[in-house]
Amino acid sequence: MCYALKVELIGSELLVRGEVRQRLTCVCSRCAENFVTEVVEPEFVQSYEINATTDFVDLTEEVREAIILALPGYPVCSESCRGLCMTCGTNLNNAACRCHEEGKDHRWAALDVLKTDLDASRSKRARPREK
Repeated sequence: MCYALKVELIGSELLVRGEVRQRLTCVCSRCAENFVTEVVEPEFVQSYEINATTDFVDLTEEVREAIILALPGYPVCSESCRGLCMTCGTNLNNAACRCHEEGKDHRWAALDVLKTDLDASRSKRARPREK
């Protein structure tokens, strides 16, 4: 963890503010591979009520919470990550899948024929007749 914090005593409050950084291992939401990223909370601000008996202030929980809230909702290893093939699960960053080479899903073949016939009949109607 890396941090740059400024602490100020304002009346009976201790004001802590600054930047907190933490390197974490995340799982890519596209390809499911582990990757290391740096999570940054640039505007960490926390105040603590203190009195004459206060010996120290523990920031652990507040810093941990700030880092967790700064985590991206859907972490990705890179913007160019291609993810996993939705059919066979191949990591498309490492290899090309063969799903399209193996042919289409034959359960849809009847609908493909209907679509082809419908497209053909529409194109016949769209052509002007010759006299």
